[in-house]
Amino acid sequence: MRFFLWVFTLIAAIVAAVYFSDLNPDPITLRLSQQTSTEVTPLYLVLFCIAGGALTVVLLFGLREVRALILNWRSTQRRKREEKLQSYYSSGVLASLSRRTSEAISQLQKVLALDPTHTRALVSLGNIFRREKHYNEAVRLHLRARSLEEGNLEVLLSLARDLEDAKRYDEAIQTLEDVLKHDSTNPTALYRIRDIHIRNGRWKAAHAVQERLLKAGLSDHEVRVEIQVMTGLKYEVGRQYSERGDLDLARRYFRNAIKLDKGFLPARIGFGELLIREGKLKLAAARQALLQAGDDRRRLRSALDAGGSPRPHRRPA
Repeated sequence: MRFFLWVFTLIAAIVAAVYFSDLNPDPITLRLSQQTSTEVTPLYLVLFCIAGGALTVVLLFGLREVRALILNWRSTQRRKREEKLQSYYSSGVLASLSRRTSEAISQLQKVLALDPTHTRALVSLGNIFRREKHYNEAVRLHLRARSLEEGNLEVLLSLARDLEDAKRYDEAIQTLEDVLKHDSTNPTALYRIRDIHIRNGRWKAAHAVQERLLKAGLSDHEVRVEIQVMTGLKYEVGRQYSERGDLDLARRYFRNAIKLDKGFLPARIGFGELLIREGKLKLAAARQALLQAGDDRRRLRSALDAGGSPRPHRRPA
């Protein structure tokens, strides 16, 4: 349609030029410079202008078509490249899941050869090297991924796992703290920081992290489980204070552990040992008797729930 419109416009312009040339037969003086001039008839002048305009339109149209061809070629090449990257990456991930480690590494390295900034390939390849206990290489790849996407939590968690498995615990904790800067209640980061502290016997630090974890919006079931963990941590902190001779703080943590779980025997025993160390033997004996009575009641309740008869419990002489 555009072509026919263009041809019609051209024919109309030529007819108009011929008509006005008949009305204006005298030549027109056209100055090319101050010293040079030439005479042309109106018909030739109009035809020259039409030809120049037509040539300009053709050039512009041609340039547009060439530009479209170039963009289409680039788009096609980009799409082919993305398809190749996705093919290599998918093959690498599947090989990794199938424990075909050499093949997985080869495929993921092909991805990085085509696109060194492919974050997912860096993360996956780093995880494979960590699994193979090549911790330095895993850390190097995950640091590259982090430099590309600073706030990517998957990258940070993977890097923290590398450092943790390499026993670089302080660096692992710092990386997990970076996760918490982006997501202050991230349960995965809090769990892992706590577990690192527990593994290294840092009970006070683990207790502090556990307090943050209980405020992280866990489900009711998870809260109940973590309260049990908190009970154990309070006991461990109390035991540390007891070993250091700080009996007041030890007593406070033992009491708090008992408040969370009245049947938690280690905390009760620890509290009784404190009373004995302070010379409060009668009070310690009374607490032991209450503890034994509570144990008998629990045994009785368990037996009744089971539909049997409670067996008598002989107290030691």
